[in-house]
Amino acid sequence: MAWEKKYHIHQHQLHHFLSDHLRYIRSQRQSHQRGQNAVQVSGQGMMWKGEMHHVPRVKTNPRKFVLMGDTGLRLKPSNLGLGDLVSGKSPCNGPQVYGIHQCMFNFTKDDITQPQTGSYQGLDEWHFKELADSAASKDVDVVIHLGDYLYRQGPCPLNNTDVLDGETKDCSAVNSPEVASPRDIANGITINFIPGEYGDNWSGWWADFFYPAMNLLKKAPIIPTRGNHEICSRGGYGYFMFLSPVEMKDYCIANFEPYAVKFDHEQFIVMDDSIIEPLDGGVDHFQPGECPGIPTSGLIFPTQQSRYNGADDSNIQSHLNIFTNHFKRIEAFSQFADTNFYIGHRPLYGIGCKNGTIVTPDWTLQQSLGPNTLDRISAVFSGHMHWLEVIEFENNTLPSNIIVGNGGTQMIRNYINQSSISFIELGLGRPENNISGRVKRGFTLSNFGYGIMERNADDEGYEVSFHTWREESRSIEPFGYRILVPKGPRKKNNGEDATYETPPSTSNDRVSFVSLVCLVVGVVLFASLPFSKHWYAMNQKRRAYQPLYEMEQVS
Repeated sequence: MAWEKKYHIHQHQLHHFLSDHLRYIRSQRQSHQRGQNAVQVSGQGMMWKGEMHHVPRVKTNPRKFVLMGDTGLRLKPSNLGLGDLVSGKSPCNGPQVYGIHQCMFNFTKDDITQPQTGSYQGLDEWHFKELADSAASKDVDVVIHLGDYLYRQGPCPLNNTDVLDGETKDCSAVNSPEVASPRDIANGITINFIPGEYGDNWSGWWADFFYPAMNLLKKAPIIPTRGNHEICSRGGYGYFMFLSPVEMKDYCIANFEPYAVKFDHEQFIVMDDSIIEPLDGGVDHFQPGECPGIPTSGLIFPTQQSRYNGADDSNIQSHLNIFTNHFKRIEAFSQFADTNFYIGHRPLYGIGCKNGTIVTPDWTLQQSLGPNTLDRISAVFSGHMHWLEVIEFENNTLPSNIIVGNGGTQMIRNYINQSSISFIELGLGRPENNISGRVKRGFTLSNFGYGIMERNADDEGYEVSFHTWREESRSIEPFGYRILVPKGPRKKNNGEDATYETPPSTSNDRVSFVSLVCLVVGVVLFASLPFSKHWYAMNQKRRAYQPLYEMEQVS
């Protein structure tokens, strides 16, 4: 195996390398203040350590967008990793970082080789790198990631006892994956990811996202939606460290307000819905039963799944208040662009099958909608449901709904009867709001893949196409379904809309935030910052990353 030839970097070497890197960044800041050569950004790229690296530029009029989500490799040990988060107890006595046990850093080899149960996805079933490389070849302008980057919640025991489809998953390859070649790493350093390093740390983020997405991130900047795997008790620290454009008020924020990314022709409005706790664990735990076929008469009206269960409802009401305010903000944002796209992790109105009944998640989001929230939204993009789902509505009564939760993580089988989809009528949220739409056409598909949205040459609309992994040929091929999203506004302003005179205040500079995310990703990739196993860099976050906001702009 090629990975067996990789060299180990021991913990003390990582600390030395990291310390040298942090000192270098601070020295560059001092050099910049003295007028000497520092980190420089130009039209050609980013000058770093005397070398020019081509960081993708942000266009004000992008034409082609990648749509993908739920990309990480699912490693979910039942008794390793972060421990029992429900009771707050941990099965090990490892160190804590910001109050969370980092058990994966305190294992011995004997611990790792003990049989463990859990949920493990084999490398041969994980095609994120192939998908990302394929998307990178499409000359895209912006990457829209719908969340759930980090699924490696803990180490994959070498002798786990998990069995899927009659096959016991082998963790040896997962724990020592083929990673970047020496030319991809600063100073020719090669990293071997040994068992026990995965979690919300650099090893987890590098292996699950930055390495497989490297070629795509070199091509285009990213709008990084937050998924439920990036909540603070999972991958939240890494999300805010590497991807989030939101101003940091703490090392992790439970929830942040929607923000807008406005380009010349369209605006993306981003929702953080990661904190929602759906009924019975949500779509991951659906028991499909026998799903309805074509009705003998009438239509199919999917069931909304209320979270109220007679227990303490204070948390539910708190979430409803939060997202009601979020949707007011989204409605206000939508007044300042004709074409608006809503992006969030959880489906705003997906369709699934549970116990033989068609249901439509997500109840919390739907209950929080106002009567006019979606009027000027042209399409809704999301992930979370681990398949591809597209729904179009007659007369555009609701925005087209596109779910791309098929970016690489372990699939969830969907049992929707395809012939029944066009007989579905959705009613969303509170009845008095009268938000509904009859499905015109749509489909669901359990294949890995991604979407491409491209603005037409006449700027009159957007064509969305899909590329899927074909297991029989082990290749990525176009899928024969396309959807046309007309340019906005989907509905004209009514009298109430005229009350919005200025955009909602936001701590982000709209389009400029993408530059920041792109720049941070570029520095991480090209300078190859292999953070230590104890998130040492977290403690240095504000100092180490401060120079990124002071880069010299050169022509």
